[in-house]
Amino acid sequence: MTTPISEQNKTSPVAFADLGAWNLYFLLKLYLFYSGSIGFHFLENIAFLLFLIAPFRHKFLYQIRQVIVIPVGIALLYYDSRLPSFEKTLGQLMNLADFDMSYLMELLMRFVNFKLIALLVVAVFSYTYLKNWIKFTSITVGLFMYFIILQYYPTESATATKVVDNNMPMTKNSQTYNNPDEQLSQFYHRESQRKVDFNGVELNQPFELLFLHVCSLSWDDLKETGLDTHVLFDKFDVIFQQFNSATSYSGPAAIRMLRASCGQKPHSQLYSAADSQCYLFNNLAKLGFGHKLLMNHDGKFANFEKNIRQDGGWNVPNDLSVTTPLIQKSFDGSPIYSDRYLFDQWLSNIGSTPNATLYNTVSLHDGNKIIGNQSRLNSLESFHPRLLSLLNDINYLFEKIEQSGRKVMVVLVPEHGAGIKGDNLQLPGMREFPSYNVTHVPVGVRLFGATKRQAQTLNVNSPSSYLAISQLVEQVVEKDMFGEPTATLAEIVNALPETDFVSENDSATVIQFKGSYRMKIDKEDWIEYGNDN
Repeated sequence: MTTPISEQNKTSPVAFADLGAWNLYFLLKLYLFYSGSIGFHFLENIAFLLFLIAPFRHKFLYQIRQVIVIPVGIALLYYDSRLPSFEKTLGQLMNLADFDMSYLMELLMRFVNFKLIALLVVAVFSYTYLKNWIKFTSITVGLFMYFIILQYYPTESATATKVVDNNMPMTKNSQTYNNPDEQLSQFYHRESQRKVDFNGVELNQPFELLFLHVCSLSWDDLKETGLDTHVLFDKFDVIFQQFNSATSYSGPAAIRMLRASCGQKPHSQLYSAADSQCYLFNNLAKLGFGHKLLMNHDGKFANFEKNIRQDGGWNVPNDLSVTTPLIQKSFDGSPIYSDRYLFDQWLSNIGSTPNATLYNTVSLHDGNKIIGNQSRLNSLESFHPRLLSLLNDINYLFEKIEQSGRKVMVVLVPEHGAGIKGDNLQLPGMREFPSYNVTHVPVGVRLFGATKRQAQTLNVNSPSSYLAISQLVEQVVEKDMFGEPTATLAEIVNALPETDFVSENDSATVIQFKGSYRMKIDKEDWIEYGNDN
């Protein structure tokens, strides 16, 4: 692709090769870097550029270069992209064997970027037409120098951060830290010292606890579908407006939920034993609550059920009834059962002794297929009807509980969002990066049969996470909210702990730092993470 030295001016003391078509490679990468779609490792790219234009006069060396530059260029492009590490990608490819063929095709089509294809076509034709009049190699080298100057000597406009929305949580004292690493280290140090103490608490008035653990639901998803105004959200006593699920994957979300009685741990510590006081359901068991597990799926994909048992401290069987009707098929072809029927099953099995039930639903998971008239829709197209159906089913559950007159505390806690809108770094439905839009989830609490019902919904606008849920449950018991309350719900809510925004997966961390969101992938440098589409 580079022009051989024999075809250039040999009178020059150092006759560098022309980049030729590699100009397109670098110019497109610089454009993608400028638009925020990929990263750009300047040192490695400069080394590759110098290798391409090095004056190899010997024909054998020139031929060797022509053989290796294409795989090196592809590898460097992958390295500059923000795709998972090669080892992790190989591991994920193993999961593709379990995916339904229609879902694989749907995923493939999401990677087709028609705007980028059109840009590539225009670039190729422009280069072909103009290469005899314009020295593109000089332009490429000049742009390299320009971006290097911006990288190491940034101007005020080049470093201006995207100010967060006024409704987003503001991390306390982030202005006092010198860099994101220092802030993250101090965050985990503080979190390691926080616990909710259930010792000395007694359950005077028994009630049922139901945790609705919903896969793939964020505030961003609700707004994108227009369902953020669903009647269900008017029926909660408490809504956490700035709750952070702290991860964008189901297994880690379930573990964090089950360990809600301790401060937020790094992702790397989720798969090792925690202090016994951290396990929320174990603390509830000491108060006299039994345990129930109910899921509308088989829990086998990515060892979900195994994870919550092994790392979440769960040791009771799944109460799923085999007679429950199917409503969807999962992306791996496994059955997904009716939420409404399972709610009825739960209602019919309420006994005289109090239970804490964890209900997990994957009705909104990416790749699901609706059974019936809407089976032709792909999973992005069917997300709105699936979400509407789930919200209607939860609303149905609320109506049934209210009609029964039972004392029940319901906590809606989504695992993470679906990311159906996507952003400048992730395709719709992808959750590799735990961005604010994906981990900012709607958490609601309703106390059915409480002695003093809250007249209006209490909105928690401060940054919150699982520790606040654990303390809320503990306070509802301690203050005897279903018996003879010693405090108002507003007083309890106003004293809930705050948690700064930090979200993690196994390879990516997102925090809020000095007015913008920053992300670190593995051991790379921190980058700004805007949530624009």
